[in-house]
Amino acid sequence: MPIPDSDPPSTDETKDRQIEALLQENQRLRRIRDALIVRVESGTAHKPEPYAAFEHSVILAEQVRERTDALNNALEELKASHTAVNWAREEAETTRQRLSDAIESIADGFVLFDSHHKLIQSNSRFRSYWRDAGIAAPEPGASIQEVKTRAEANGLIVEEHDHDDPEGSVFLLSNQRWVQVTERATREGGLVVLYSDITDVKNSEMIRRIKALEESERWIRVVTDHVPA
Repeated sequence: MPIPDSDPPSTDETKDRQIEALLQENQRLRRIRDALIVRVESGTAHKPEPYAAFEHSVILAEQVRERTDALNNALEELKASHTAVNWAREEAETTRQRLSDAIESIADGFVLFDSHHKLIQSNSRFRSYWRDAGIAAPEPGASIQEVKTRAEANGLIVEEHDHDDPEGSVFLLSNQRWVQVTERATREGGLVVLYSDITDVKNSEMIRRIKALEESERWIRVVTDHVPA
């Protein structure tokens, strides 16, 4: 009779072997994990020099890029601001020139005073009154009272005739020209003064008065000639 084989391992023994194998494998994996953790942690403080240099260069490159972008943005903003400033300056200069041209085109003498009644600007017509009298015209900054006092003190104004109506005062200048002064307040509290030459009007008025006087004298002579002695 053949000798019977030994009994096959029971199910419990098989499970025990599998559990033991799994425990060993798990322990081995833990050792590998712990070794990797140590390597990673130690590698932070002791990186190889070439890698550390490369990593540092990458960081610096990123910082340079960020700062370059910020600088470019600042330059663009500065360029836009500079353009806006130049545009505003050109606009202001154009407006100022248009104002000067408009003031210069006025046939009357024109003077602009600020809210403190200090002279800001005048046209050549106004300055010609002073030039014809051999007197230097007032410079910007002179007050309206200084302008009048200076004109009277230097003989530019020979006579002054005040009027109650809103048309203003009338002056006889040293060149025998008559000017009428009209003042208008500006919205900002300044003052615009116009010096209008009314010599022709005054001469016409004088001629009319002379004719009226001559006519009166003629009628007086007619009357007296026909009055019985």
